[in-house]
Amino acid sequence: NWEGRLDEIVIYDRALSEEQLAQAEQYLAQKWGVTLADDNPFDPTNGLVAHYPFDGNASDMSGNGLDGNVSGATLTLDRHGTAGKAYSFDGVDDFIDMGDKAAFDGRTNQSIFLWVNPLSFGGTSISSHPIISKFYSTPFWGKTSYLVEETNGVLRVGFSNGSSWDEQNISHGFDLYSWHHLGIVFAQ
Repeated sequence: NWEGRLDEIVIYDRALSEEQLAQAEQYLAQKWGVTLADDNPFDPTNGLVAHYPFDGNASDMSGNGLDGNVSGATLTLDRHGTAGKAYSFDGVDDFIDMGDKAAFDGRTNQSIFLWVNPLSFGGTSISSHPIISKFYSTPFWGKTSYLVEETNGVLRVGFSNGSSWDEQNISHGFDLYSWHHLGIVFAQ
């Protein structure tokens, strides 16, 4: 299980293009108080599936009602040092369950943005640290699913289109106890 902190998760129903990624980055940077160059016409509500700002709870603020149920995770300081705006996970049995909701199913293309703050690295290929997933244990055939996990300094990003599984293993270079922004695009 993931031992660390999560802050603000945003999920879109499609793989954002390079231009849309740049626009989303610009929009999110502005929202998060970071200045980037250029104008930004990005509409953050277009294709928005879920948005979890963790404003003291795991409610979905997209308007789609995909609220999460917190199990063991505790509210903590976010990346700006504000109390009660991120969740801390103990690496043992803490999680936020978004449920097996249809809104998360059926897309072979999607984009996910989130902030992570790892408190430990570890795990093996059998014992990993899932960060975010819509995952089915074997068999996953016939269902789209994804998995983002940390295993001993490697970020494993996997995706199933319902008939095959593909994954990338990326040495991430994250520092412990530091916030890092992840942007993951699944495109078929």
